[in-house]
Amino acid sequence: MYSWSVTVNPHSKDLFLYPSPGKLRTVRYELLYAGFTVWDVQDAYYELLAEHINEYTMTIFSLRYGSVFDLRICSRDK
Repeated sequence: MYSWSVTVNPHSKDLFLYPSPGKLRTVRYELLYAGFTVWDVQDAYYELLAEHINEYTMTIFSLRYGSVFDLRICSRDK
């Protein structure tokens, strides 16, 4: 499984206006809909851990939603 750290910037100039918790919830739902396993990070409120069996799926997700939700996506080594 490949894993990534997905950080949502809560105070960006978005195309859509989301309250900060709603924006994080929307990103979570979109990741789940794309087939990712999503985990919350205990010490960081705007960070999620996402896992998927295909590495290219995160590339497709980041191209589609990265600029819309102002995401920072970092690969995590196991």
